[in-house]
Amino acid sequence: MNTKHLSLAFAVAAALLAGCAKSPIEEVKTSEQFTNLELAYVGATETKAAIDGKTFPEDGEIGLFLFKDELAETPYGESGYTNVKYAYNSIKSKWTASPAIKVGSIPGHLFGYYPYDSEVANIKAIPVTSSLNGDDVMYASKQEQPITDLTAANTSIKMNHALARVAIKVINNGYTGDAKLSSIKFEDATIASSGTLNAIDGSISASKADDVALSVPATEQTIATGDGTTYECLLVPSEINNERQDVWLYLTIDGQEKNLKLSGGNGVIFKPGVKSTVTITLSNTGIALKSVSINDWQTVKVGEVKVGGHKVTIQTADGIDPNDILAKAYVEGNNVIIKASSFQSKRLICNVGGDAQCERVVTNDKFTFTISEISSDIEAVLGYDPIVTLTVSSDSYGKVWIGEDKSKTSGQFEVGQQVVIHAEPKDNFKFFKWNDNNKESDRTITVGVNDVTYSASFIHKDVIPSLFTVDSNGKQVFFSNGNLYCSGVKFNEDGSVKSMANAQWGFEANQYDTTPSSNGDRVGNHISHFMWCRTPEKAMALEYDSNWNGETPFFAAKNFTVNGYSGWGVLTGGTNGEWVYLLNIRNTIYGKDTDVKNRRYAAVKVNGMAGLLIFPDEFSSWPSEAGDEPKTFNKNSSNWNDRNYTVEQFTVLQNNGCVFLPAAGSRDGNGGDALVSNVGRNGYYWSASPIDVNYAYDLYFFSGDVNPSTSDARLRARSVRLVTESK
Repeated sequence: MNTKHLSLAFAVAAALLAGCAKSPIEEVKTSEQFTNLELAYVGATETKAAIDGKTFPEDGEIGLFLFKDELAETPYGESGYTNVKYAYNSIKSKWTASPAIKVGSIPGHLFGYYPYDSEVANIKAIPVTSSLNGDDVMYASKQEQPITDLTAANTSIKMNHALARVAIKVINNGYTGDAKLSSIKFEDATIASSGTLNAIDGSISASKADDVALSVPATEQTIATGDGTTYECLLVPSEINNERQDVWLYLTIDGQEKNLKLSGGNGVIFKPGVKSTVTITLSNTGIALKSVSINDWQTVKVGEVKVGGHKVTIQTADGIDPNDILAKAYVEGNNVIIKASSFQSKRLICNVGGDAQCERVVTNDKFTFTISEISSDIEAVLGYDPIVTLTVSSDSYGKVWIGEDKSKTSGQFEVGQQVVIHAEPKDNFKFFKWNDNNKESDRTITVGVNDVTYSASFIHKDVIPSLFTVDSNGKQVFFSNGNLYCSGVKFNEDGSVKSMANAQWGFEANQYDTTPSSNGDRVGNHISHFMWCRTPEKAMALEYDSNWNGETPFFAAKNFTVNGYSGWGVLTGGTNGEWVYLLNIRNTIYGKDTDVKNRRYAAVKVNGMAGLLIFPDEFSSWPSEAGDEPKTFNKNSSNWNDRNYTVEQFTVLQNNGCVFLPAAGSRDGNGGDALVSNVGRNGYYWSASPIDVNYAYDLYFFSGDVNPSTSDARLRARSVRLVTESK
């Protein structure tokens, strides 16, 4: 039963005769018969509380006050009845208290409120607080007539909403961050953080606050993919106004505050019993208003028909925005037919009262309900299917399961049920994230109203766990955690490669490492500068390969294998290449709009090594633990912007997904023994794109400039930083 029928239920709630006792109550004769006041629950059991979805009133407690007068100034009896707690008695199917309120034939006025609070001492001063997903505060106003004959079972009270309600629905529209909404703030609105409710007339005394800020618990912060997440706000009105209010709405998402002004036709109404639904889209550019709807808080009827002299009322279940369900009903013979569809194809059910039957047929996400055997006036309540299918899946680099059974990857669960899902990587891999951007390998899911699949992705242990967009189609890559090297190569005396039988490919131990660490010879058989050649033998020996013929270099293949993983390659070059998009076009979040370059990269030093610090797509703010932010990139600078981050500070940056390319210099000249020069001064990184048989594109940078599409001779040995594409 809906909230409106909750009022009707209390309207017909009655005090039932449960026993007799004598009591020396003032102005009552000793022969007077007294009755325990018990409220009967009348109506369908589907009645829901407006916010938390619990069955109301069976799982709640209410507080009752009894006075002799309608202004609640004269106690009933010697000491009166103040804040008596009534709870539902499942055996008696009534609301009872112990000790109970004792009433007789003397007229009295009954008042009440929900939920019960043992600290409440004054029916005219019940504390109320603005909250997120809090209790739906309700109160019982004065009766049209006083209690005159309780034994006749005609006592009635009517429950009313005390607070205003605003639902903030946030839909992820391609946002690539973690999508964690940690707070919601309303500014310049006719609401307050707290106040007191007078249950006699429903008025609220509240001091207007500058703003009302609501914190979102960590377990509820993640904005779901698909139809998004709705955050229900219960707000204390400091003024009652039927008009839409101008209000600034602030959402803190991933630590960054984003604001939106609601005004005019897009404003909201802060009035008890009225619900405003604000639908917002979230993208990498910020938040945008999609729609605002204003509805009476009570259940909304979507149709009413008559068949065989009986009335069939069709309505939406409590807590469901009627805009999310489109329905129409008509009579066909002795049946009622309901045609319905729902927001983003949520599965619908139709609960009917009385002895009627309801059959559901689903065709192309359209729902047809046929109600038959109608023998009385009934209600047909459209709601979401309480049973949904939860599925987990993963790529080939890990395993997922539901609950304790490691073989269970799918199951049916009730809406609102909490379920634990797990993700476990294979050897040499690590968990990255779920498809809703959550990065907890073991997490608790609150089952929603839709069938849902959570997909886990895993990455190789040598990958930096952050994404970088490298083209206009949205291709994203992971970078390796160090520059490429090859060891164990045997050379001839002239510097040519003698044997690669024991050669091993790997990555430098740290992102800021390069071999050699200063100008001079290579270190033993450890090579970290390569020519742009078809074969590794030619690349390491600095032997000119006259038969390139436009072929791809060995390290640019997408199946290049390092440490047992064969998904490595390098970015493309040229004016339309991936290096250019990464550094000059990609729309990252960090930095100011007027400082485009600094939003993508910065010239810095790490552990004394100069290089290029590149920010990932999801880098939204500078971590204070990393020290001072880099200065704006200055083409006239020659000191790498005076920023030298310690190993500890860089670890913070790396944990936030940053990539560092050391200025590893170059190895030019003839043969494998050619010297490495310009270490700590210049950086050169090959691309996968040739220009002709003699030249290829590379990334070149120094402290004063970054050029991601330079032309370089293939016979020069440059650094290589591998990437792997996100699936």
